[in-house]
Amino acid sequence: MHLQINKFHILLCGMLVLFLSMPVSSKDCGIRFPENGTPWCLVTGVVPGSFAESLGLLQNDIILSINGVPIHTNEELRALREAAANSDIEMTVWRDGSEIMLKKHFSGGGFGIYTIYINRGITLTGEDMKEDLDSLFAFIYEVHPDPYASFPESEFRAEKERLYASIQEERTDVDFWKMTARFVAKIQDGHTGLSFPGGDWHYKRLSGEPSLLPLSVLITTQGVYVKQNLSSAPISPGDEILAINDRDMDTLLVYLEQYISGELRHFRLSQIEHNFHQLLYQIAGTEPPFSVKVRSIDGTTTTHFLDGIDWCTVERHIGTSPGLVTELIELPELSAAVLRFNVFADQLPDFFRLSFSTIQEKNYRYVIIDLQHNTGGNSLFADTLMSYLTDKPYRFFGGGHFKLSRYMLPQFQIFPELKAYIKPYEPGSIVDFPEMKLSRPLDRKTRFSGGVFCLISKRTFSTASGFAAVLKDFEIGTLVGEETGGLPTTFGDVAFYTLPRSSIIVGASMKFFIRPSGDPSYVMKGLEPDIEVPVTGLDILHGRDPALETVKGIIKRKQ
Repeated sequence: MHLQINKFHILLCGMLVLFLSMPVSSKDCGIRFPENGTPWCLVTGVVPGSFAESLGLLQNDIILSINGVPIHTNEELRALREAAANSDIEMTVWRDGSEIMLKKHFSGGGFGIYTIYINRGITLTGEDMKEDLDSLFAFIYEVHPDPYASFPESEFRAEKERLYASIQEERTDVDFWKMTARFVAKIQDGHTGLSFPGGDWHYKRLSGEPSLLPLSVLITTQGVYVKQNLSSAPISPGDEILAINDRDMDTLLVYLEQYISGELRHFRLSQIEHNFHQLLYQIAGTEPPFSVKVRSIDGTTTTHFLDGIDWCTVERHIGTSPGLVTELIELPELSAAVLRFNVFADQLPDFFRLSFSTIQEKNYRYVIIDLQHNTGGNSLFADTLMSYLTDKPYRFFGGGHFKLSRYMLPQFQIFPELKAYIKPYEPGSIVDFPEMKLSRPLDRKTRFSGGVFCLISKRTFSTASGFAAVLKDFEIGTLVGEETGGLPTTFGDVAFYTLPRSSIIVGASMKFFIRPSGDPSYVMKGLEPDIEVPVTGLDILHGRDPALETVKGIIKRKQ
């Protein structure tokens, strides 16, 4: 999301993929890692048309060094990238069991890669953990506008003392993550949390070990259900999972949920579902063979013993991340088109331009924006989409505030107008945004003038829920579906910091945004649809889309 003040934007991006592991394709199974040099900087994706692609960097390459300097952290990668601007760059990478050198002139900017840092798990001393806790709290205090909004200060400080007191002996990075993530989750801010530690999770899964549950799951507030079965056991989609390795699912969900950052329970459960294999293995410590107790649709209860599967099989048959989805689905019989995309990303301007050209050419009367699986992203592209939907004056926010910190300095350089709101310039001070004035969107030759519907769900978060709030508050479109996972008045715009000893990445909100209507109430309630359409587990299992079908019915009745 963003705030418009004198023609500049303040961004609020979704935290989901930033706190969780970047996906790695199925061909990665069995990667040969070097003997030393951990943590290894593994390239999990290369952006098409980027510097990295022109350099010859490939997915699954391990970046060993840049201009002779080893790379073991994201901070080292960023610092060396900035230092190499406007000069020739030499990058040593590990590929297919041997070192190769890549050379090219680098003009500056980003490399255009996604990376994760892999080791075989590390052990932290008590001093290591205390140093990381000091850094963690210093970062949160410096950045977050109000960490006590849902975690009262007296409880916050008492829990903090207990956290320090619990450090008495060496622990693994995973155990330290569990201690700290449980604390940070109590802030109840979906943009504030900790990345999962690499530990031996990435190493084991990418080395091809069969450690994972051969089932994918659907998690609702009613229970946990089988979506897909990759074992030979007679387990069917729709069967309810009652227990895994004698641990009943209600207890397991409560255990896992305590580590997940997020304002609303249905959103936290969606995050557990999305990362179930990693959470089950790394956080719950559940390993094969698996004893799985299920109840079939006819009510019969059985227990099955399942071997583990490797990550390649999971990716090949189940998948763990859809990547960037952009679809224009034409419904000519309804004179309608559906725009479906799961993140507000760089590729969207072209997608919007082509889509609305088609919509104008076909003279469609209705547009349906599907945000049911959209987790947020760059709000500049939410602005772009809005310009195709309306010429009405609107605003993305009714005001807000931020805490002044060094993490805001890059925005001052990009948006010098922001300095006008800082009086006095004192780190730690709270700076109020003025109430935004209404402004008209950019002119578009292919602007749509018909009926607009927007589909929302419990997974709709961050920029996506903010975009839906604009549609609702300014009566630009009709919201159909479920309560969103993101709040309309919310914290956001994330700063990142890597803890010095564990290398765990911390993210924290820098700003507080008031919903477009100007209502400053911060309540643990998502954006409500205009037309509520519950979605059941069976709907999802059978590929039904009740929200879309409801809109189709409305359009048919109008016709």
